[in-house]
Amino acid sequence: MTKEEFTKMKQELEAEYLAIFKKTVAMHEVFLCRVAAHPILRKDLNFHVFLEYNQDLSVRGKNKKEKLEDFFKNMVKSADGVIVSGVKDVDDFFEHERTFLVEYHNRVKDASAKSDKMTRSHKNVADDYNRIGSSLYALGTQDSTDICKFFLKVSELFDKTRVCTMQQRLCVNKALICGLIWVLLDGVFKQCVVWNEKA
Repeated sequence: MTKEEFTKMKQELEAEYLAIFKKTVAMHEVFLCRVAAHPILRKDLNFHVFLEYNQDLSVRGKNKKEKLEDFFKNMVKSADGVIVSGVKDVDDFFEHERTFLVEYHNRVKDASAKSDKMTRSHKNVADDYNRIGSSLYALGTQDSTDICKFFLKVSELFDKTRVCTMQQRLCVNKALICGLIWVLLDGVFKQCVVWNEKA
């Protein structure tokens, strides 16, 4: 291998390393921007200390050659930072997954709110049946006339209806639990299929 070939190969390797390094820096910048945009992590004290730390971590001092290299690297880095700052490197897979999770979360939240509303309605109906049945029972026990016997029969009917409503509420809760388990297992299965396809 001649000296020119060696120099050319060295320059190509340095250029390739620099390109990989620039891409890595850009991805780290995107990551740090996402962390800074996170509602909880952006308030973390350690994150602020990390962002504001501007000293070198090495223990020994730098010689003149290293200082000169750092100066030129900083010049190149600042120029590349201006160029790379306009480039947005988004992975379509993760963007699709994020969109799916946000939509899934919103739908689960809506379904949960509707389920809570339905459960409250069933509870209110059962409470109303209980009050009506209690009132009719009180009226039916005051006397032994035919109308009082009728009130007692209707009171029993409301009590049975209340019990049926409570059982219906329990069945709905069991169905919701089964549905949530099915959704969970379905999501895990789909994720396994996606991972197997990627592998």
